[in-house]
Amino acid sequence: MTIAEILLQDFDNEMKGTRTTLERIPEDKPDFKCHDKSMPMGRLAVHVASLPRFGTNILTTPGMDLATTKFPDLVFESREKLLETFDTLAAEARAALAKSSDADLEQHWKFSFGDKLISDMPR
Repeated sequence: MTIAEILLQDFDNEMKGTRTTLERIPEDKPDFKCHDKSMPMGRLAVHVASLPRFGTNILTTPGMDLATTKFPDLVFESREKLLETFDTLAAEARAALAKSSDADLEQHWKFSFGDKLISDMPR
């Protein structure tokens, strides 16, 4: 069994649970915050729905520099749009993982902020 085959089992379970959570985000309360210092629920839900993009990036690029990387705005539009985004990005990440060989996953991926190296580890 390859590393990717093992990881895909966990990936599928995590994506199923994440989607179930996102399905429950109330459309009429995107600005709800459980605490004044909390991120609004709609913004947090868009952030969570977008996280698979990070996995695809790790699997398909040599690294990421946060000083130059641009991220989309985290604007909640609707539950339907949220789930559409999540499904698309999760499918892309799954496909990237499925086609990764053990050698691909053993290559280092660098995570930095400008000249400051945050991480340099195998994918």
